[in-house]
Amino acid sequence: MEETVSQVLDALQDRTHPHWSLTCLMLAMVAVFMWSGWGHFTWFGTISAEGLDQAGALNTELVDTGEFWRLGMSVILHAGWLHLITNLLNIYVLGMFVLALYGHRWTWIPFLFSGMSGSLLTWAFGTERTVGASGAIFGWIGMLLVIGWKYRSELQGEGGQLFRRSLLGWTVISIIIGALVPFIDNMAHIGGLLAGVAFGVMIGIRESEPLSDQSSRSTNG
Repeated sequence: MEETVSQVLDALQDRTHPHWSLTCLMLAMVAVFMWSGWGHFTWFGTISAEGLDQAGALNTELVDTGEFWRLGMSVILHAGWLHLITNLLNIYVLGMFVLALYGHRWTWIPFLFSGMSGSLLTWAFGTERTVGASGAIFGWIGMLLVIGWKYRSELQGEGGQLFRRSLLGWTVISIIIGALVPFIDNMAHIGGLLAGVAFGVMIGIRESEPLSDQSSRSTNG
């Protein structure tokens, strides 16, 4: 138990060494955004509905006709620059924590499944059109919330505040805002969050060397 809590605290203290996979994902999303918006950008920096549909947006009518690939493709698409930058920042910050605590495999498998869970719930509720990685991001949030619950008596100070108060409060506010603002796909958030919580309950934090040792080895290599 003490070793696990120590890993959580190490992850909180060392947030300056993003994993190469995070960088690759972020660059890929920027590239996909430029590709999907080519010839379809508006004056406001957003992509037209036609451009999003051509690129693979989750358009419920098209998925109903058998284009199920849109459930996955829509996760890496974004509707505009603000949408993209917001999700990239979330991926950067949350991804470092999840990678440090769960390792490579149990960072990206939940990310993919949470994104798909968000897409499936969105489709089930008949959302007209949606894109974005927020469902996958909420999956990571769900995993981190479980850590705060599992180790609530051991995690105090900065760790306890992040996992039990700040993160939970931000999640609740985001869900409420999503319910009130029409163009936010709240079903994707809820679907991803539920999947992330399930993964957090089922899997444990990896056993690994301290992050400070990993950072030194990466720098020297």
